[in-house]
Amino acid sequence: MARCDSLGPLDLHLWLCRREQVASSAAFSREVLSRYAPVAPDDWQFRVGKYGKPRIANAPIALDFNLSHSRDWLVCAVTAGSAIGVDIEYCDPAREFSKLARRFYQPQEYEALEAMPAADRCARFYDLWTLKEARVKAGGGALGNQLSSLGFTLLSPAPGGGQSGPAGIVEVLAPGRNDTGIVEPARVSAPSRESPHSHEEPQSQKEPHYSLFDLPENDRLASCVLHARAGLPQLALYGWWGGDDVRPAYHTMKARSSTRQRITG
Repeated sequence: MARCDSLGPLDLHLWLCRREQVASSAAFSREVLSRYAPVAPDDWQFRVGKYGKPRIANAPIALDFNLSHSRDWLVCAVTAGSAIGVDIEYCDPAREFSKLARRFYQPQEYEALEAMPAADRCARFYDLWTLKEARVKAGGGALGNQLSSLGFTLLSPAPGGGQSGPAGIVEVLAPGRNDTGIVEPARVSAPSRESPHSHEEPQSQKEPHYSLFDLPENDRLASCVLHARAGLPQLALYGWWGGDDVRPAYHTMKARSSTRQRITG
């Protein structure tokens, strides 16, 4: 691929690729990372966190990334060092999502899902599922019971000027969670001489920001970036079609985070 512009401290770049365009998801992520630093794709080195999240071990600049795939798509998210999690899912109407929601969703999420018209439940299930996975992955946590500890509400946008923007995403903090969430960060080793940019700030200093996209062919994409500084992420989407064929990607942003709140009682 041709080199890309550098990343700003609030930038979040999302790279999309059809699965048939690359040999593997690992090859895709290596190609993407080499757009941001003078490192050949085969020369990237990684270390693995406590729950399996890969992190760059030899970045000459501050970088973080995360990878996900669905039936037809790969997505690689890149930031200038801010912890990032991404999830993409095919919205499969044949999946028994009601059973999964009963197991992994908070009671108010499950009740709201079941109260929706049947035709809308599949889409809302995957809205919430991808947000949950993105948040856990951003913190380097373990999927499973941590999914049920996270709750989200999507707020309808306020119409204005005859148009509506994306919905709002509210992360609902359940009793017993502090304001930084309970997702356990990945185990981090001390920075080495070869990895001057591998130091990670404490999770308590970071604020999560979410984005939710509709993709073609009934896919849902969610991202969560943990920023240590104020300001919404500056999003850019790219589509890679092999070789140097890189184009800006335009997809519908369904929702974006604005506030967080705590459940009391």
